[in-house]
Amino acid sequence: MALPFSELAPVIVEAERAQADTRCVVSCSGSTVADFSTVWQVFQKTISLKFRFAHLVNRQARLIEKLLVREFSDISAGELRCLASKIDELLADERDLLKNAETLGVQIRVWWASSLLKLADQVEHLDSISESLHLAADPEGTALMAIAAEQLVAAKEFALQ
Repeated sequence: MALPFSELAPVIVEAERAQADTRCVVSCSGSTVADFSTVWQVFQKTISLKFRFAHLVNRQARLIEKLLVREFSDISAGELRCLASKIDELLADERDLLKNAETLGVQIRVWWASSLLKLADQVEHLDSISESLHLAADPEGTALMAIAAEQLVAAKEFALQ
């Protein structure tokens, strides 16, 4: 089974588009003049983002599913680092997107509420996957984690005696 780069790339593109649209809404909503053009632009982007966020969440759910079922033991450390780095880039974009969305009023965010909540959960899930990939790509880190796990088991067994 190939690495899920083909699943990751569209998610990154979708996140970048959503981030750009969110910045636009943030910028327009901070405008001192609420002329028709500004109101119309905020309205259009708000509705557009409702669908863009939903699409992003669905694509990202498929990506997470593929990452969870993928066996990475046959992948080189370099490829693991590359995949983890791409996920880290996606996470940075999505955290920025969520931060920008948080600056908007509830009246606008209500249109995206369920998608933003799911996206925040997915960001945390992907962060954990990325950390695991980084760890798996580092032989010393993997060895240290194995030693720590052994010591934890030994400590629990000792506590039970």
